[in-house]
Amino acid sequence: TYATIDFTDHPKFTIITDQFADQGILFTDGNDFVHTTSAYSDDHGLVSSDGFGNLGMIHMSFTQPQYWLAFDFIGQLQVEVYNQGQLIFMSNQYVAGFTPFVGFVSTMPFAAVIAREFSDDVVAIDNIHFGPPIPAPGTLALVGLAGMAAIERRRRCDS
Repeated sequence: TYATIDFTDHPKFTIITDQFADQGILFTDGNDFVHTTSAYSDDHGLVSSDGFGNLGMIHMSFTQPQYWLAFDFIGQLQVEVYNQGQLIFMSNQYVAGFTPFVGFVSTMPFAAVIAREFSDDVVAIDNIHFGPPIPAPGTLALVGLAGMAAIERRRRCDS
């Protein structure tokens, strides 16, 4: 199972903080707001504008440890991933014209993420996707083989 946050349930300029706590994510800045424009895939996104020469940032905390995260975004984006307050990963700098979607998978759980703009005061995110561990390909193969063996065993018992 995974969560997708798309901000379509809230009108323009709604400050987003704990509205998605039941889906497992909190926005802790207190200045992140819903923005609507056709530049977003579903016309709704989340924007943080810090102003005064500061770089834009969106701080996210998760109610349960997560193992993967992905963003649709416009503009520029850099992502920092934290486990128990310690930085465990810092992404490259992405530009939406080249990579309008970025995703990260971690072998370590994480509980907080900062999405930051690296050249101005506005960071804009379209959709956020996150979830629990993703089974390794070998694990998926074992699950598939176990399922096939169960089917074969059923066939033999039915004969």
